[in-house]
Amino acid sequence: MGHPCAVLPALRWLVVVLCLLVASGCDALDLSGSEDEPDDATPVFATTFTRIAPQGYIDLSLEVSNPTDRPVTLTGRLVARDAAGDELPGVTVSSAYGIERGQMLLMPGGDVDLVQLEGEGADQVADVTLEDVRQRPEDAAAAEEPIEVTGLGKDGRELTYDGAAIAARVDNPNSVAVRVRVVLLVLAAPKTGVPQQAVEVRDVTTIELAPGASKVVPLDAETTRVLRSRALTDFVSLRPVFAP
Repeated sequence: MGHPCAVLPALRWLVVVLCLLVASGCDALDLSGSEDEPDDATPVFATTFTRIAPQGYIDLSLEVSNPTDRPVTLTGRLVARDAAGDELPGVTVSSAYGIERGQMLLMPGGDVDLVQLEGEGADQVADVTLEDVRQRPEDAAAAEEPIEVTGLGKDGRELTYDGAAIAARVDNPNSVAVRVRVVLLVLAAPKTGVPQQAVEVRDVTTIELAPGASKVVPLDAETTRVLRSRALTDFVSLRPVFAP
């Protein structure tokens, strides 16, 4: 066994090395162990795609979750995939409300957009995913309840079908103020086994509503023209979308 004093030169050398590392600002020595800790700071905005919905619901819906505690807008790209999960490069995917373009305010919990599919292989689409997602937290209060839009006829009565609407009443049941887009959605006539797809989408107006408030919005001439001309052959509907 060597003499205890024999280790002193080695200890002095280790002290010198540590001092040099601190002086140079070198981060090669990390005693915190943080490199092994998982990064839970990045939220995952998961999607759920429904090709053909149950009766009473709209086909080609894309539900996007928002796991954060505040409203956000997203940007990214929509990708069509087959039953095996492989990308279908010949299919172009677009959305009705612009979820992937930052045009839809996504409340905590999430919301639903509708997609349109075009191109070779559109009939093979079994899933749609949102890729390369970037989030932007927005300075808006979180609304817990959906906004309601009701079409109104010439005498101000509520309509069960928006084809004859000349105005729309927008109701905010929330205890916070909201900003809302009213969107005209035209869906193609349904066919057995084929998803009913949006063939025309038109922004009617964007309004702000105080907590618990309602507002009647007159429809412009082009909106009423589209409603009348498409109502007999297609399905038309006035829809609310939370706006940034």
